[in-house]
Formats: sequence, structure tokens, C-alpha cells
Amino acid sequence: MAKAVGNLVMHMSVDDSKVTPAINTMKQQLRDLNATWRANVEAAKAAGDSQEAARAKTEGLTLAAQKQKEILDTMNSIMSNTGERTDKNANAYDKMSSSIERADAQYKNLSNQLQVAQTALDRQETGLDELNRSIKSNDDNIQAQIKSLKQQGDTYGANQLKVESLTNKKKDLIDAIDK
Repeated sequence: MAKAVGNLVMHMSVDDSKVTPAINTMKQQLRDLNATWRANVEAAKAAGDSQEAARAKTEGLTLAAQKQKEILDTMNSIMSNTGERTDKNANAYDKMSSSIERADAQYKNLSNQLQVAQTALDRQETGLDELNRSIKSNDDNIQAQIKSLKQQGDTYGANQLKVESLTNKKKDLIDAIDK
């Protein structure tokens, strides 16, 4: 694209020969970062520390989202300095536009994953996941006992056990909310 400014004529086009290596380097850093945090998550899971695994995932996704945002910002900066799409730069311009769209989609995906991971970490730190597992296990045991009592013909005992179970579950949930 040629733009006349006084006696000076400036030519603007998409020249990604120097920019592509820089973006590729950032993308490689992002891949390395993803591999590192995933390895940390697996190591924590192998050690049986689910809370540390959730923390490692959240921290890794935070760093990955920041790096992806950096890549996206760099691409947008290049595109804004490029000028308008012309017949001469159409292929390169379209290629850069689609690269920006992919980078934006990846950033949004990472942001969504980060939000889910943060919620999971918060649940683990507050003990809600442990409480849910405990309640589920207790419910399974109580249902087995109720079934056994009903098979023995003790409907009153089964109903009494059910009411007691529900009362205990309510107390546990209120205690969890109060924390």
C-alpha cells in the first residue's frame, strides 16, 4: 500500500520475515510452559496431593494464558502497523488475520480452562470436594442399610435411619457453609 505524505511516499505491506521467528519463539515458550505445568500436575497427582495438583494446574494455566495474550497482542500490533489489505498483500494479510483469530480462540480457551481450574481449586481449598465425597459414601452406606432393613420387614427402622441420615447431612452442609 502506498501512502503519500507531502513529498514522501511510504509503502506499507505485511512483511513477516522478521516477525515470524519472534512469534514462533513465543509459541515454543508457550508449548514448553504447558509441558512443564502438566508435568507438575502429574507429579502432584502421583504423589496423591490433589490440592497441589489443582494449584499447579491453576498456576500453569495462568502463565499460559498470559503468554498466549502476549502472542495475541504482538500479532495485533503487527497487524495494526501493517495498514490496510490490498491486492499485493492479500495472501499475507489474510494469513495473519487467520493466525490472529486462532490465537484469540486459543486465548479464550485457556481463559475458560483457567476459570474451571480456579473453581476446582477453590472447592478443594474450602473442603467442598471432600465433603461431597464423604456425603456420597455415607449415602451409599445408608441406602444399603435401609434396603437391608426393608428386606427384613423393619420399615419403621428404615424410615428412622433415613430421617437420621438426612438430619446428619443437613448438619454437615450447614457446617460447611459456616466455614
